[in-house]
Amino acid sequence: MKKKVRLQVISIILSVLFLSNTYQVTFAKEIFSNVDSSKTIHLDDNTFYTTVPDNFNPANASDETLQKYGLPNAPSDPSEKKIWKEKIAGAKWISPQIEETPNNIKIGGDIQYSDTESTKSSHQTDRDLQIENNYGIEDNEIIFSTQSNNWCGHIYNSTSYGASAEVIVPTTYAPSSYQPAASAQWVGIGGASVGKLAQNGIYEYADSSGVSYSAFYETIGTNVSSASHTLTNFAVSPGDDIYFSTYISSASTGINLNYYFWNYTTNTYTTITVNVTSYSGITNTAEWIFERPYNGNTQYYYNLARPTTSSSGYSSNTVHYTSCQKESSAGVWSAATSSVQCYIYNSDSGNTLATSGSISSYEFTASWKNYY
Repeated sequence: MKKKVRLQVISIILSVLFLSNTYQVTFAKEIFSNVDSSKTIHLDDNTFYTTVPDNFNPANASDETLQKYGLPNAPSDPSEKKIWKEKIAGAKWISPQIEETPNNIKIGGDIQYSDTESTKSSHQTDRDLQIENNYGIEDNEIIFSTQSNNWCGHIYNSTSYGASAEVIVPTTYAPSSYQPAASAQWVGIGGASVGKLAQNGIYEYADSSGVSYSAFYETIGTNVSSASHTLTNFAVSPGDDIYFSTYISSASTGINLNYYFWNYTTNTYTTITVNVTSYSGITNTAEWIFERPYNGNTQYYYNLARPTTSSSGYSSNTVHYTSCQKESSAGVWSAATSSVQCYIYNSDSGNTLATSGSISSYEFTASWKNYY
């Protein structure tokens, strides 16, 4: 009898030990599966990204974790944050692949005015002039129209650490006699007479082989290459709803320029980081731009490609910008405002190529003018 009891006790002890070990193994596997397997990938000496784990859900991540992966913070406004969480949930991370933008398309650089300071006032409306007379041209809230060879949109002339916007990718067209033609929609900081610009967004390029749609980023006038770079594996198609953002983060040396892309339609996102050590003046301005790119070798401006469709509720020949924000102090984002409202003018032909409406409630519309 005693022997039988001892056997039962031993059996119970062994069972407890077995279950305990099983739990420990299971727990160990769970811990291992949650180990952060991300790593930093350097594409060149200055350009890199941090891989995002397959099971990562940005909707539930802290701002510190988002920053670790080069992603912008979640919106601070509760209602906006709720919408953001609903959109980002289940989004797929794309490890970016880049190459220099083909056809020598240069997007950005300084805004190129097509008239002089002395003649700009002739293009202003009576209302603009009245505002100037009352408050003075230095006021950052003054919006005056000015001619440019390449930029249409809005410039904010005050300290900015980031800019963001969202657009519906327009179907784009150019007749053969006007090809090659190109257009771009982007946000950036710098670029207004400082020779330095950090920018990202999308561009359209039309030639005899058809029309291509791509995401790009460009870092101009710093210690790194000023070539435009295309994200070759981040799909962009007409009708896609795409959000893009350029913003600064701290670095052990210099600063990091972060270029973030999020395609709401395909629910994919990615980011590229460029470390720069020469950047004085790049935080002087913020921009939200519809651009006429030019050939990087010859400074020849392409014909402006025509957007033929836009988001619901807006006419053709327009591109509607929403979610336009600026980061005017570190980590603090607010609605975009404008100091300069510019339009694209071709001084050779005398044609106004594109104009922009005023910016209000995070939105504005850029309109292509009918010149072909």
